[in-house]
Amino acid sequence: MSNDDGVPKDLLERVKKDQGVLSRIASIFPGYRGYKKKEQLRGTDDIIRRGTFRVLQEASSNLRESYRRAVRYSLMDEAREIESLYLLCDSLAQSILHAPRGYKPIAGTTSVKEDDLNKLLEFDASLADIVETIKEKTGEVHTAILQKDIDGLSSAISTLRVKLDELETLMRRRDALLDGIM
Repeated sequence: MSNDDGVPKDLLERVKKDQGVLSRIASIFPGYRGYKKKEQLRGTDDIIRRGTFRVLQEASSNLRESYRRAVRYSLMDEAREIESLYLLCDSLAQSILHAPRGYKPIAGTTSVKEDDLNKLLEFDASLADIVETIKEKTGEVHTAILQKDIDGLSSAISTLRVKLDELETLMRRRDALLDGIM
């Protein structure tokens, strides 16, 4: 089972269960197993973040189209707010895409424990939920514009602002989590 962006929901579980070749290599080369498992977790986290990025890009694209419609309908105050939201959405998408993969080089290589990588992976997976909500809210903004429902538009913009601010806060927490790991 996978979500709309093609990322299997059980990806983390499959990575944890995939021990065939890894076990054989680990028995030959001591220390390799931990290294390889950490790299698999980082790779899985990267897949999750890229999927989350794509959904957020779609949301941003929805907002750009809503902005164009708002301008076309002479809803200038709303257009300015929507423009601000799509710029924030674009910025957050880039932050997610380029977020560190479970290590932050501070003065050389720092060892990161597998449990810490699991926490980071779970945290990044939780970002997908709020990003999906953001995408839904951009659809509500667009619908309200098409229906010229100013009250609905104001409400949808306000709710979307809250969700984007929440995502921005979560991204700062992610940085703090990585700092704590280090």
